Amino acid sequence: MLRRLASMYIILFFLLLPIKATLAYPGLWIELYYPDNYRFALWEWKPIEHVTVTGPEDFFAESANTIISLPSPPIIGNTYRFDIRFDDGSSEQWNYTVTTINNNFAHMISPADGDEINTTAPNFSWNAVTGIDRYVLLIYGEEGEMWSASLPAGTTSCSYNSDGTATGNLQFEKSYHFFLHAFDSIGHQATTTGNFYISKPCTEIKSSRKYRMELQYDTRFDRPETLWFPIPHLWEGNGVKNLNIIEISPAPTDRYYDPNGTGTEIGYWELSGNGTEIISILFTVELSLIRHCIDENQKWPPYDTNSKLYQKNTAPTPWVQSDHPEIVGAAQSIIGSETNPYKQARLIFNWVSSEIQGSPQGQPPEPDGDALLVLKRGTAGCGGYANLFVAFCRSQGIPARNVATWVPPAEDGATFFEDGSHCYDCADARWGTHTWAEFYLPNYGWVQCDPTQPNYFARIPQERIAISKGNDMLFDHDHSCDGDEGWNLIGQEAPWFHLPRVPCQSGGGMTLNIKLIRNPVPIRKPMPWIPLLLFED
Repeated sequence: MLRRLASMYIILFFLLLPIKATLAYPGLWIELYYPDNYRFALWEWKPIEHVTVTGPEDFFAESANTIISLPSPPIIGNTYRFDIRFDDGSSEQWNYTVTTINNNFAHMISPADGDEINTTAPNFSWNAVTGIDRYVLLIYGEEGEMWSASLPAGTTSCSYNSDGTATGNLQFEKSYHFFLHAFDSIGHQATTTGNFYISKPCTEIKSSRKYRMELQYDTRFDRPETLWFPIPHLWEGNGVKNLNIIEISPAPTDRYYDPNGTGTEIGYWELSGNGTEIISILFTVELSLIRHCIDENQKWPPYDTNSKLYQKNTAPTPWVQSDHPEIVGAAQSIIGSETNPYKQARLIFNWVSSEIQGSPQGQPPEPDGDALLVLKRGTAGCGGYANLFVAFCRSQGIPARNVATWVPPAEDGATFFEDGSHCYDCADARWGTHTWAEFYLPNYGWVQCDPTQPNYFARIPQERIAISKGNDMLFDHDHSCDGDEGWNLIGQEAPWFHLPRVPCQSGGGMTLNIKLIRNPVPIRKPMPWIPLLLFED
């Protein structure tokens, strides 16, 4: 019996060996991980102690295992030398010439990186790519690999555990990681990765918190003679439930709504210029987090293309060139044949969120560009992300606009505003400004999203006070700012308004005083039909 088993293992070994050997020669694969991770992978036929790789132009990499991370992608035609030392003391040297590289990345559409879904049986879908021999989809949880599926070329979707080989079920309120490998016929792979979170079935957020706030602007820092300042008010849409102005001091010289029709309220002051005034806006506001529970397969009625809302929020502006051929063409390639406006907006959001990069860590943010500049440059601050998202939506007939807000300190991951007196743009600032976006669905309303955060689509899990909305605010009273052309003005139009303009944008001298209003616990009174019993000794 033992002899028969040994024979079977030997036969099995020789059957499997040619299959493995045909994947790459000599036991080597090139792996590209989107967007900028490159590596050589070796087939470990015996334990490896150390590998050194050298190549042209002082190329050098080393590793203590079978994966060798590379500082730059290997170049077709170049020869790389591998010096391999094994645990048993033996060594080998290879010269490997790169003949092909597989950069046919398949990008996950659903769930995309950062998505929050509400099903434990998700269907995974990705875009089709050419030059692929097969796909391998891996799903990892906290305990490691949970499921893998090898799928033929041409496949663009599969359901979790469709073959019944998963090691466990996905769970609510858990995060998971996916790897989508696209292999060519040689075995080189192009891989995209991402995370998704499974939340419990969506419910609208009904709870809120009420604050008393005072925004103060001390003019001694800028000493302006003229000042434009946004006045908070209640907007349609989610997030801000109630807002009431108590007092504005001193009273503005003029108080008006943006003449371009964005709905933004503007205060204008004519001041002494000696820095003696302190502008104060005292108000109460009720805020909630935002979560839209929308069935992505819901059918929507057509837009009323004659309405002011539609025409205003689908029109091109100097910041949002929604009629430019490059914007239109890029948006059409993103949405493909999709006709559902909610799904179109989701595809656009996913693209902007994943393809546009923020300023590198440690570097000051570059001026936020108009939509066309952001598309060409590939980098942006928060306003640039919003401009491009809005331009793409408008180019496809989806009303959209920027939203400029005051926010808790995002870098700390803060969800709520904090009590206290908080300076702006200082070492320990406890509030800031931010620009994001929203799009409109017929017979539903405005849906908020923040393309700087990959999982902030139809949800904003942070308190935010909307100060202005729109992409082309116009300031009356001969406003101009020659030194601000690259940041906040094209001509006389601004794409957001959340800081004083003196006349150029300035954050100096601003303080936000915050007090959370805690509703008192109601006092229980005896019911009138229950007698009070008095006892006397």
